Amino acid sequence: MLELIKKLESLSPRCGKREKAAANLIEDHLDGVEIHVQPFRNAVPRGKAELEADGKKIECLPSAFVSGKVNEKCLISSVHVSARYFSDANINFNLYCDEISLATFYFAPSVAVRKEDVPALINAETVNGKVSIKRELFVSRNLLVGNLEKPRYILFSHYDTVLNGAIDNSSGTALCMELIRRFPELLKDVLIVFSGSEELSFDKPVYWGKGYRVFEEEYLSALKNCKRIVVVDCVGFAPPDFIKNYMMSAFPIKNLEKFEEKTFLLSVKEKYFSKLWEVYHSKLDGEERINEKHMQNAMTLLLSFLRGERF
Repeated sequence: MLELIKKLESLSPRCGKREKAAANLIEDHLDGVEIHVQPFRNAVPRGKAELEADGKKIECLPSAFVSGKVNEKCLISSVHVSARYFSDANINFNLYCDEISLATFYFAPSVAVRKEDVPALINAETVNGKVSIKRELFVSRNLLVGNLEKPRYILFSHYDTVLNGAIDNSSGTALCMELIRRFPELLKDVLIVFSGSEELSFDKPVYWGKGYRVFEEEYLSALKNCKRIVVVDCVGFAPPDFIKNYMMSAFPIKNLEKFEEKTFLLSVKEKYFSKLWEVYHSKLDGEERINEKHMQNAMTLLLSFLRGERF
C-alpha cells in the first residue's frame, strides 16, 4: 500500500484537471476489474495571491473562491470550525502547522500564511494584499467498483487533494485499491466509490464533498437500502478506528441525517486525530507520514467490518 501512496503522491496536487491522472492510475491498477464511471462537471478556484506588511512581502497562497483586496488586519484561524462560513476578507493561518495550510476556503477574498508570519502582520502599520481567482472548469469522475445494484456495504474514499495528501487521502484510496486486489470476492456485496472533487467546488456554503453528493443524487436508493456506509479517510498515520465524529466534514451529503446512524468513518483513534492538523492541506502531508503497520491494521479492521464481525 505504501507504493500505491507514493504513486498517488507523485501526482499531487490532484485537484481540478489534475484529478484525471489520479483517476487513470486507479483504473490502471484495477485493470481487469469492472469499473462504472460516473462523470460530472465541476469547477475549482485557481489564482494568485500577494501580501505585504509594511512593504515587505509575505509568502501566501490564495484560499478564496472570489477575487479582491485583502487590506485589513483580519487574522483568523483556518481550522476553527466557526470560520468555515466566514464571508469577510481575511488572512488565515493554521496554528498547528509549520507550513502554509489551505485548511479552509472562503467566499471572500482571503490568503493563507504561515503561523510564523503572524507576528509581523500583527505589528505592521499597513497590511495590503490581493487575490485573483478564476474558475477552472473540468470533468471530474467517480469510479464505482462492485455491486452497483444492491450493495450490502458501501465504501467511500476520495482521491483528490488540495496540495499534498498522503494522509488526506492517498491513504484511504490505497487501502480500498488494495482491498479490491486482495479480496475481490467481497465485491459481491460491497460497492466501493472512489470519488473525485471531494475537496473543492463552488457549491455554497458546503463546498467540499461534491463527488459524494453527485453519487447520492443518482444512487439514493442504494444508500437507503444498504446495511452500512463506511467513509475511508485519513488512515495510516496513527492506530485506526471507526469513529462517528467529523461526519459532516467527512461525508457532507444532503441526506446525512437520515443515514448517520449506519454511517461510520474509518480513520484513526480519536485521541490521535488532532495530529492531522499539523500537516492538513499543506505540502507537509507526504508519504513519510504513513506507517505500514497502521495501514495493515486499518485493512484488518475494515475486513472485520465487511465480514460482519463488527457492528
